[in-house]
Amino acid sequence: MDRKRMDQILLFGLAVSIFTIILDDIGTGLLWWGYPVKLQPLYLILAPADITLVPIYLMIIYQFFNDSSQRFVTAIVVGGALAAFIFEYFFIWLDYYHRYTWKALYSWGFYILASLLGRFIVTIVRKRSQEV
Repeated sequence: MDRKRMDQILLFGLAVSIFTIILDDIGTGLLWWGYPVKLQPLYLILAPADITLVPIYLMIIYQFFNDSSQRFVTAIVVGGALAAFIFEYFFIWLDYYHRYTWKALYSWGFYILASLLGRFIVTIVRKRSQEV
């Protein structure tokens, strides 16, 4: 991890994690998808993925490609596609994840949107902290 930007990277990861938990709660509640194997029996959501896998994956992209907006957007579009169209199918194959009405294309859009919103939040916080 780039220790000079650790606060930015962690804030980005926190924002993505919050967005992921919210979407996962909505999606499982509306039966867009489900988890046949419960790592935590009391929860419908797959919290370990929501607070580790997705945020850390997107944080790595953020760390290495955040030097320009164009590079970041390109990396997120490609990285989101890998997550939605390859990694999620791996979890389906492992029988950890079932899609009911949700499509991989929606996941791809979510990864892009969550990353852009996370980057926007980091930018706003950085600007406000420099004003003080």
